[in-house]
Amino acid sequence: MRVLITVCLAVLCMVGVRTRAEEKDETPAATAAVSEKKSGEQEAAAGDSKEAAKVEEAKVEETKSKQAKTGKPEAKQPRLKETEASSKKTAKKAPPKTAAEAKSSGKAAGTAEKEAAAESAPAKGKNPEKKASDKQSSKQEESAPARQKETGETAVKVSRAAVCTAIVDREPVGSATKFEKGIAKLYCFSHIKGCPDTMQIVHTWYHQGDKAGLVPLVVRSPSWRTYSSRNIGEGQVGAWKVEISENESGVVLETVSFTIQ
Repeated sequence: MRVLITVCLAVLCMVGVRTRAEEKDETPAATAAVSEKKSGEQEAAAGDSKEAAKVEEAKVEETKSKQAKTGKPEAKQPRLKETEASSKKTAKKAPPKTAAEAKSSGKAAGTAEKEAAAESAPAKGKNPEKKASDKQSSKQEESAPARQKETGETAVKVSRAAVCTAIVDREPVGSATKFEKGIAKLYCFSHIKGCPDTMQIVHTWYHQGDKAGLVPLVVRSPSWRTYSSRNIGEGQVGAWKVEISENESGVVLETVSFTIQ
C-alpha cells in the first residue's frame, strides 16, 4: 500500500513538473508573438503618418508654386469674391433717384462747371474787378449829393450861426433873436467846418414862410467864416428864418430863426 501511494505521488510529481516545463516553454513564445504583433502595428502606423506627411508636403509645394506663378495668394480670392458680392447687394439695395432729383443734381453740376470756368477764364483788357469797383465808386460819387439830400448826412458842419446887426473883423455884433421894427439891415453869420476842399453854401432868407432872398457863398478851407446880409423893409415884420445849406446837395446844415416886432 505504501508502495502504491509512493508511486502515485511520484507520478503526480512528474506530471506537475512536465506541465510546468511546458508552461515555461509556451510563455516566451506567446510573449514574442504579442511583441511582434505590437511592433507590426506600430510600423504600420508610422508608415501611414509618413505617407500623410508626404501628402501634406506635396500640397504645400503645389500651393507655393501656384502663388509664385500668379503673384496673388489663393486664400484672399474668396474674400475678394465676398466683397464684390456684398458691394453688388448694396448697389441693388440703394433706392433709385427720382427724375426731379436727377434733374436738380444735373443743374447743380452745370452751374458749378460754369462758375469754375468763369473763375478760371483769364481777364481780357482791363481787370473786371477793378472796372466794377471804378464803376461802383463813380455811381457812389454821383449819388452822394442825392443821398445827402435824402438822409441829411454830410461831413460839413455849421459850428456857429447867428443873425446880428453888424459884422466886425468877421465876427457877429448885436446878435439876437428879436429885433425892433424899423431896423434897416440884418446880417447872418456862419462858421463852416469840415470842408475838405472849396465848396459853395447858400443862405436862404424866408419871411413869413415865403422865400425873400438867396445868397450863395464860397467856403475855401476846413474852417471858414462867412456871412450874408438882407435889407429889411418897413412893413417886413413878423417871423423870419435863414437856412444854411450846401449848394450842390441841398442839405440844410443849420437854420437860424428870428422875429421883427
